[in-house]
Amino acid sequence: MIRLKVLFFLFNCVFFVNLANAKHVTNSPSNDVQDGVLYPQKIMFNHLLDEQQRHIKYTYSVIEDERGLIWIANQRGLSRYDGVRFIHYGMPNHHKKQKSDLIKTDKEAAQSLIITDLYSYSPNKLYLATNVGLFLFNPLKEEFVNFYLQDTNRYQNKSALKPIRRLIERNNQQLWLARKDSVSLFDLKTEKFIEHIQLKSVLPGDNISVMNVQEHQGQLWIGTFGGGVIRYDLSLKKSFQVDLGFIGLQRNIRNLLIDSNDNLTWFNGFDYPS
Repeated sequence: MIRLKVLFFLFNCVFFVNLANAKHVTNSPSNDVQDGVLYPQKIMFNHLLDEQQRHIKYTYSVIEDERGLIWIANQRGLSRYDGVRFIHYGMPNHHKKQKSDLIKTDKEAAQSLIITDLYSYSPNKLYLATNVGLFLFNPLKEEFVNFYLQDTNRYQNKSALKPIRRLIERNNQQLWLARKDSVSLFDLKTEKFIEHIQLKSVLPGDNISVMNVQEHQGQLWIGTFGGGVIRYDLSLKKSFQVDLGFIGLQRNIRNLLIDSNDNLTWFNGFDYPS
């Protein structure tokens, strides 16, 4: 098990927080520090360097699997960190054990593949959201597989699949896939796509991108870049634009968080100067 307590990425670089050297306060004489609080000046931040002693830049997602391995989706592709060293896995089109029809149909897209999100389902199944669809990586066999042929959610008159921005777990059995102008549902047990929800009719423009998805009480809450928040009723199969009541967050929603106890939906947004 990796001795990492906290791992995250800031400013497109990967750091980890070393809490082993942090002092635990029990009876501090200071009036500014309460019991059980760590002294901020004792927390150490360290860069994680790859096998060539370079900073890992442009990190899109970092997760820890059940074996304690850290998986990093970055500009170079997929990397693994075991607490001591990095292992980088080449892009699918260069991998000797590649099992994919994508290379035959869209070689150019494969060469520029970008991994945007990760989801660890089991020790031998790591799902990758990419700009050319959904991939599955087997860490035990070091094999890549994609779902290009069965995924019908493609651009019209183009062979490329619609990019996937986020993977959101649904009851540990399915994944919501947040795409540019749609949301897909993928079954983890059968490894089949079971639903595609088109959002073009409710999105206010062509430059809208789905950023995040959360499900609560039969409703999908969908945060977009440029289109605010959309609520999709799973039983009615209808989409509704959510009026947030203020302009700052109404356009660009980065994250959604649903508090099921209080029936509250929290939004984290950002805006750019016009």
